[in-house]
Amino acid sequence: MPFEMPDISEADSFRKCEHGRSLVALVLLALALVASGMVLILFLAWDATATAVFTSNISLSSIGTTASSFGLGRNVALAESWSEAFEWEVFFFLFFLNGWGDGDEVSVVLASTRAWSVFAASTASQRSLDNPQKPQKRYAGALSKRHFPHIHCPGGAWAMRALAVRFLEEMVSWGGLQTALAMMSLPRNESDSIGPKTEIHTPKTDYNPAPHHKRNVFATNGDKFVFVMVGLPARGKTYIAHKIKHYFQFFHSAPTEVFNAGQTRRKLLGAKPTPGFFDPKNAEGSKLRESIAMRTCENLISWLKEKNHNDVLGRIAIYDATNTTRKRRKWIIEKLTPVLQSRRHLIFIESICDDPATVDQNIKSVKLTMPDYAGREPGDAIKDFKQRIEHYKISYEPLESKHDDKLSWIKMLNGGENMTMNRIKGSLPGQLVTLLMNLHTLPRPIYLSRHGRSVYNVQNRIGGDSGLSSEGEQYAKELAEYVEDHILNQNLHSTALNAKHARLYTSTMQRSIQTTRWIKHTVQPDGWVTMRPRRFAALDEVYAGKFDGMSPNEILEQAPEESKRRKNDKLNYRYPRGESYADAIERVQLVALQLERHRDPVLVVAHNGIIRILYAYFKGLSREEAPYVDIPFNSVIKIVPRCYTCEEERFELVETKNGKDNKKNPEEKEAGKAQAATGDDKKEKEVPSAI
Repeated sequence: MPFEMPDISEADSFRKCEHGRSLVALVLLALALVASGMVLILFLAWDATATAVFTSNISLSSIGTTASSFGLGRNVALAESWSEAFEWEVFFFLFFLNGWGDGDEVSVVLASTRAWSVFAASTASQRSLDNPQKPQKRYAGALSKRHFPHIHCPGGAWAMRALAVRFLEEMVSWGGLQTALAMMSLPRNESDSIGPKTEIHTPKTDYNPAPHHKRNVFATNGDKFVFVMVGLPARGKTYIAHKIKHYFQFFHSAPTEVFNAGQTRRKLLGAKPTPGFFDPKNAEGSKLRESIAMRTCENLISWLKEKNHNDVLGRIAIYDATNTTRKRRKWIIEKLTPVLQSRRHLIFIESICDDPATVDQNIKSVKLTMPDYAGREPGDAIKDFKQRIEHYKISYEPLESKHDDKLSWIKMLNGGENMTMNRIKGSLPGQLVTLLMNLHTLPRPIYLSRHGRSVYNVQNRIGGDSGLSSEGEQYAKELAEYVEDHILNQNLHSTALNAKHARLYTSTMQRSIQTTRWIKHTVQPDGWVTMRPRRFAALDEVYAGKFDGMSPNEILEQAPEESKRRKNDKLNYRYPRGESYADAIERVQLVALQLERHRDPVLVVAHNGIIRILYAYFKGLSREEAPYVDIPFNSVIKIVPRCYTCEEERFELVETKNGKDNKKNPEEKEAGKAQAATGDDKKEKEVPSAI
């Protein structure tokens, strides 16, 4: 019949069992077990295992057989009370099998049975992960502290102790709980003792000789793609090309490069082309343009073929030129097909703009700053560039289904107002389409602000969901005045933009929402609600996991190895049961796409880590630089993305001095006194900001 364990309560009877328990008490307990019929079952079930343990020949098969006789297995849910009861049963069986022995030997038997008890309950807890606050490792640690009183085992009991250690190792291997040994810290030499320890770490070589190494995730999945820009000058091709490059580099860590024919021309022929150079009737100019196209394409192919530390590493190359004729596009296909996996890895992107006002805006904002027109009068430069556009129009042949049905291409009209696609398949091309659907070429302001100083900021704690401090409330009021005076009453230099249609983005956390509580939400005549707040969980702060609510000093004292790991790789370091900057970058991607789409002003009030990511993306910084961007309190950062640059202005709404506010609020004063009392100011300087 199957073995059924008695329902023994949580009473800590075993702790009260001392080394000098009398023989009479043990015999009485043994007789009680015999009376209930349990001794016979235990003897039959554990005979093979006990023999193996005490002859140093224990194996996985014998343990598995024994466990099967009890109905144990990886999928059996064991309760902690079951572990308590089982501890008694095994102890008495091993005791009767080996006799009394001396007190040290009995201590080893106690240790071995308790070790098995902890293992059994820990294995069971692997199936009880509904509560994330009590995973198996913490559960096993709590059991080990409760089950391991300070028992010394010197001298003659070493042999039995070694067998107990081996027994437990085999149990751990069978149960799959690799961390149990580290949590229980069994002794490995005669000078050690069996007992609880505050923090135990097992060397990685003991259980993981070939650890997994963190690697960047590449969006290309090893494939090589080429995106070829098509269109007349001043249609935003270069702006789109650089946006594609930075998007895939920043959010997908994909190696991406732009190869611009204009830059190749300037290197070969100088910055200022001769009059009529772009005239299709100019035979010499046409020949030079073909050689420039050839050189640019050769550079692109060489880059695609470059060897690197990972031969399967994919890449994305962008060929930025007008490519306005079918003859030129056919030549590109012939040159690039041999270096690509298939025809679908070559995608043409055509930008069309039939709005004269938008074209004029592009010429004035971008083309006048080109090296081609350095030192020339704006009027003459605009006239010359429009003449260049007319030259290209003579031979311009747009992409059409009638002639280009076999090609993969995307057509954008007026900065994404209308899009047409042909033969676009696959994951990465789909991500490209998503990006292009949200892009436009109009400059517009984006305002980034960290939330006001919170109660946790004053207390030097990371994470949490605390409200604003008194200083934070002051900044919230100053921010509302700034919105009213500057954001909603600015001249946007474009009829397509409307300051009264400004938007407000916040996270879902208290300190971010409270920072915007004083901003007015006026209803405009057209029904638009100015600064209507939208809350995004994607804008929540980087989650600190187990360290949420702790100070950097506490983390350094309790987990010095974690502080060191984070310092060495701040981008990829993940807080225990929390997030990394790389994780946050992935979720912030959706908000960044929305900011790309908007044509009116947007104010984003979020957190230090999140504002760093958004700032780094729009400023063209790498993802590795993002965790180190300086985002001060009490300031608004205004950025205006343009073709080659991103303009930036910073406005300090509450005066600061040397990075500290002139007037400290009462909470910060108390926090400073507490820090001085504990003598932690020097250590605090050595601890980087947690988020």
